[in-house]
Amino acid sequence: MDKKVYCGAMLLASIVSTGCAEQKKVDEQKPNIIYFLVDDMGMGDLSLTGQKKYETPNIDKLAADGMLFTNHYCGTTVSGPSRACLMTGKHTGHTSVRGNQPGPQLLGDNEATLASVLKGAGYKTAIIGKWGIGHPIPLDDPQRKGFDLSYGYLNMWHAHNCFPEFLYRNGVKEELTGNKLALAEDGTLFTNGYSSTPSSTPARSGLLTGLSPWHHGLLGYGEVSPEYKYEMPQMMKDAGYYTFGIGKMHWHPQRIKHGFEGTLLDESGRIEDPNFTSDYRQWFQIQAPGKNPDETGIGWNDHSASNYKLPENLHPTYWTGEMACQLIQNYDNSEKPLFLKVSFARPHSPYDPPQRYIDMYKDAQVPDPFIGDWCGKWAKELAPEKAAKDAPYGNFGNEYARNSKRYYYANITFIDEQIGRVIKALKEKGMYDNALIIFVSDHGDMMGDHYHWRKTYPYEGSTHIPYIVKWPAAEKVLPGKVDAPVELRDLLPTFLETAGVTVPTDMDGRPLLALAKGTATNWRKYIDLEHVTCYSADNYWCALTDGKIKYVWYFHTGEEQLFDMVKDPKELHNAVNDKKYKKRLAEMRSEMVRHLSERGEEFVKDGQLVVREKTMLYGPNYPKKK
Repeated sequence: MDKKVYCGAMLLASIVSTGCAEQKKVDEQKPNIIYFLVDDMGMGDLSLTGQKKYETPNIDKLAADGMLFTNHYCGTTVSGPSRACLMTGKHTGHTSVRGNQPGPQLLGDNEATLASVLKGAGYKTAIIGKWGIGHPIPLDDPQRKGFDLSYGYLNMWHAHNCFPEFLYRNGVKEELTGNKLALAEDGTLFTNGYSSTPSSTPARSGLLTGLSPWHHGLLGYGEVSPEYKYEMPQMMKDAGYYTFGIGKMHWHPQRIKHGFEGTLLDESGRIEDPNFTSDYRQWFQIQAPGKNPDETGIGWNDHSASNYKLPENLHPTYWTGEMACQLIQNYDNSEKPLFLKVSFARPHSPYDPPQRYIDMYKDAQVPDPFIGDWCGKWAKELAPEKAAKDAPYGNFGNEYARNSKRYYYANITFIDEQIGRVIKALKEKGMYDNALIIFVSDHGDMMGDHYHWRKTYPYEGSTHIPYIVKWPAAEKVLPGKVDAPVELRDLLPTFLETAGVTVPTDMDGRPLLALAKGTATNWRKYIDLEHVTCYSADNYWCALTDGKIKYVWYFHTGEEQLFDMVKDPKELHNAVNDKKYKKRLAEMRSEMVRHLSERGEEFVKDGQLVVREKTMLYGPNYPKKK
């Protein structure tokens, strides 16, 4: 069956022709014909045929006023050939359209169709919606098959989009400019975007402050300080913006605002403050009194997967998108410019998308986990049901990993749809063209690669993040890709520069505009990555990368890893002992010595990296609590 197919309607309507009185009388005896066709609806999907989950009263009324054929079958079970049977009156073995392939499987130009026959009988014919057996003009279009008017989709691939960028009216392509949603197509894709400290709280500290991990002081999964020298919402508020945050903040205390004038929080069940209830959960209890928002039953860090058990509009992903849309729709942009943070808690586990998104990936070819030649100590296969549901390491088999990935992908598609809704709201409000829009993640998810799960690791699945910037039209930035290493710390300086605010000289991050325009000078050679001990004693590391080479230093063990990201982007081979990389290893080791030198002899002594016995979660620059 087709994937990602949304209901469309085909309408054949007659308009009585004019002529002599006698002919008009004859024509008036002909009935108007209205024909509805929906895609992918089964016999059991109507309340009159037994559906109990929802009701179809208007369709039921049609049946009550007419005749219900209980043994009505389609000619074939995919769109193109099924519609060919409908148009020609032939069974599937006699039509020229035999499948949904994108090649030119078309009805013959001289082939009689439902529309051409009716047109010959004096009807005016029209089709509105999905044609499904045509291909881009001039190969085919409904007008060549007997329709006087056509408006809508041509083929099933065009119809697989909630926000089509164009429709065809009588063979003429009409652009729907308000529906062009692809951020990367409109902006800059930074292909080497990283999260320096890949777990939620330290990553968000860097995002908040524009500082490196050592300089904001949170070196692993700890508490975001209540107050910093630099705070993104406060600095944007000071620059004249109305500041608002929606979704997951993961700050401490949980209701702190750091300069936001208002927040609507989804902390997805995380409770750290006494009597704290997130705004999402309060809203949920109004919408679904007595229901359990955690009914799916998957914990916050579990890597098992299941479908969301409640209506889609109750899911926190939908709520976050909806709140953002409502704020934009109601915002008076004439007063102050808007600074809006929209923070989705997913695709972080639980992997719990609604069923329709799971169905999109039911038959998808999901890759097996990537397994490096360096991770054999975790290779023993384990039964998932015998391990902790949130186990950070483990070989649970390829099928388990592929299944979790399907749900993870589905969560991302769900988020993508919400992003589309938010962008559409911005366009309808006239705010899109002049907006700076940035899409990033706080960290990635290993999803079983190298037998690792979750985050906090130096590997690409954990540290390498999507990083997209759509610039205000006035900046005249040509869309494109940039491979220079960038990080979350670069967002605050970018916002400040856009707002006309001088970026503090001691802020580690740098504005991205010059980089996007190709005019940046002396950009950093490498981005630094690190994380304090988490999940295991040995998982305490610092790394350097430019997206082409990566060097990893493990503080507790003195172990080194070197990955050639150009030849080996999946980090399958640790090249630290390869003779041909000897010189490059020495260079990267020297760079790490330089990077860690400011931390003193606990980290670098006599020009050598120091193996540490103690971990340091909060560095000396972490703000002292008052």
